[in-house]
Amino acid sequence: MMEIGKDLDLAALGLSRNDNSGGNGGIAESEDTFMTLMMTQLQNQDPFQPMEGGEFLTQLAQFEMVAGVNEMQASLESLASSMMSNQVLESAALVGKTVFAELSDAQLDEGGTIEGAIDVPAGASGVRVNIHNSAGELVRQINMPPGSGRQNFVWDGLDAQGDAVASGNYRITSEFEYDGNQVAGRVLLADQVRSVTLGGRGAPPTLNLAGGGQLAFASVLEIR
Repeated sequence: MMEIGKDLDLAALGLSRNDNSGGNGGIAESEDTFMTLMMTQLQNQDPFQPMEGGEFLTQLAQFEMVAGVNEMQASLESLASSMMSNQVLESAALVGKTVFAELSDAQLDEGGTIEGAIDVPAGASGVRVNIHNSAGELVRQINMPPGSGRQNFVWDGLDAQGDAVASGNYRITSEFEYDGNQVAGRVLLADQVRSVTLGGRGAPPTLNLAGGGQLAFASVLEIR
């Protein structure tokens, strides 16, 4: 009597623990193959050495584990693809919008302004915004009114003497006194989204700003 081996290995099903190439269709076909091989094995086993119930359950559990892993991987890939599509659509909707992100440098155009915001904790005092030129020189200091939370500011492009400064790149920082200590604050700078560069191979989209810089979509903290 022909005897089929007691163990149905995964290779007989065209599967492995790391194989997800078949997708859901491949899993369904493998389930049919598994049951066919199992029934054939039961019909042709050695009657003097029958397969015990524990062996059957072990083989069945092994197959279900592989099928479950493949289904989970397929679901995660579908979820990632859906999230990426949503992120692309949301990024495209930002074109023409003003976004705020945690940045330190901003481009001042001739006759233009720089807009931003700072986060001030409750109990802080002496809140200031400092503007430095590319040489590191302090050209303007803006004293913020008392208050806590997110406070907006606009620099009009004038220095401490009221003269217009040259266009170019400027570094914006903030500081305040808190609990007897001088603390550096978080600065959010505003810029307009000019276009969006779609990332390849699953990479997230990048926002191209009117000031010439680029910004990751995930870095946007406020939209206006």
